[in-house]
Amino acid sequence: MREITAAQRDLILDAVGEGLSPLPAGVLEKDLLVTAVLRSLAEFQGSAEIVFCGGTCLSKAHGLVRRMSEDVDFKIQGPASTSRGAARRALSDLKHAVAGHLRGAGYELPAEGVQSRAENTKISLRVAYDSRFPAVASLRSEIRVQLVASPPRLPVEVLPLGSLLGEVIDLNEAPVPWACVGVPETLAEKVVALLRRLSMDDPAEERPGAGELIRHVYDVAMIERSNADAGDDGAHAVFRAAALGDAREFAKRDPMFARDPFVAMERALASLHGNRDESLRTAYGRFAADMVYGEVPSFEEARELFTSVARRLLVEELR
Repeated sequence: MREITAAQRDLILDAVGEGLSPLPAGVLEKDLLVTAVLRSLAEFQGSAEIVFCGGTCLSKAHGLVRRMSEDVDFKIQGPASTSRGAARRALSDLKHAVAGHLRGAGYELPAEGVQSRAENTKISLRVAYDSRFPAVASLRSEIRVQLVASPPRLPVEVLPLGSLLGEVIDLNEAPVPWACVGVPETLAEKVVALLRRLSMDDPAEERPGAGELIRHVYDVAMIERSNADAGDDGAHAVFRAAALGDAREFAKRDPMFARDPFVAMERALASLHGNRDESLRTAYGRFAADMVYGEVPSFEEARELFTSVARRLLVEELR
């Protein structure tokens, strides 16, 4: 099972002991392993291109959020298949090819850790690792590599990325170039992701905990703070497409969202200031303490910034 080297462990202890990073040793360790996974996947060659996206991309490539992100998310961009069955088979082949590539690089992926759903359009690989440090409550004991058959809707850009430890100590590591989804696309999809989950009113539905949701509030707030094209017209188009796509995908589990996703999201936005306020506030404090470095906006500020972005995106759809 993969783990960091003894030399890397000593460098982490030095960084924490000398106050060079406010993050716990276990967080710096996992980030090194996440970066190693990205470095390995940069060498992957398959029938489809995988484009880096999500919160880890915002942190490592765009530099807009200052947090540890333990998921590695990609969008699959490849030639269109001639039939539904051909597409399903091509995605299955890609799943096994990526898993085989990681196993060949020395990563442990148990059979149950290689999964897909929705006709292989959503692929999840759970990479196991051994830790040399005490567990951090906010971290999972695995690295999740997730691939979604949803080509980028806006232009991508190639950006370099490295590790959090490399930001404070010279590791002599070459930056890893990755094709990355743009900021407006990520912004819009994060707003939809949070509001769609908050809108679910089926008590039998397995909902993510507040800790899983709160990163979207922080990420969107930090993008808004930076004025990084948050009001770009492209974000509105992505927001609409993502909302309608989710309405189709979750029609059976969330009929209210399917009927009118924009009204459902407007109601969900109100709940962000209501009955889930205290659980989200607590989760935000824990998340900020364990995962965020640098200046941290208060929960109230982050919530207001998220709300401002969401209202700006919703206003055109609710006219």
